[in-house]
Amino acid sequence: MDRVREKTGDILLFALVSPLRGETVADDGQSQGYPSSTHTMKTGKVRTSLSVAVSIEVVVLLLGRGAIAFKSRLFDFCGRLVVAIGILRMKGAPSGPPTALFRRYVLDPIPQSVTEIKADRTHAIFGYGYTFRFKTSRADLALIVNSRLFRKVAKIEYDKKNNILNWDWESTPGVIMSVYTPGQHAPRWFRPETWDNPEAYAVSDGDIRVLMYNERIGEAYFIIQSGT
Repeated sequence: MDRVREKTGDILLFALVSPLRGETVADDGQSQGYPSSTHTMKTGKVRTSLSVAVSIEVVVLLLGRGAIAFKSRLFDFCGRLVVAIGILRMKGAPSGPPTALFRRYVLDPIPQSVTEIKADRTHAIFGYGYTFRFKTSRADLALIVNSRLFRKVAKIEYDKKNNILNWDWESTPGVIMSVYTPGQHAPRWFRPETWDNPEAYAVSDGDIRVLMYNERIGEAYFIIQSGT
């Protein structure tokens, strides 16, 4: 399109300059008082070139505006589609009492030492997630760890300001997970940042699950992000 516009500009320049040249110099090099037939033909060609140039410029401008309008509408449509999918996914997220959610996402049946279960649903553009806090013994913590292919985490931290959980594996690069998206607020009981490098495990088998344990107070956090 830029090349077409450059060429159109050259044609317009030629169309504007040529008539001036034809009016001042005759074909035989002498001054003229009246236009010659050759000059008249040149003027006709100039006018034709000018008309063609103007037509090309109009077409280029119309095509350019059409392309811009199409792109704008396409981006708007894609944005609306993403939002609509996100809303449908969030509406489809299972709900219920914390014990029912625990059975669904953590472990079923609920181990005997697991009490004071708290649960909260998180949201994302695609999918959804849940956070849990509960009391448990180390023996029953082992039941949760062994229920899936959890891997031991070398170090884990929670950034309260940005609601980001990041951890390092013992032998591979670390992972960053957004627990609560911007605009969401974690419940008062969700305070993993107060635990100083707790014992932690994580697994990614389609869903991402993170388990943190504080043996001193006998409590655990369980975080899951699911797309189904």
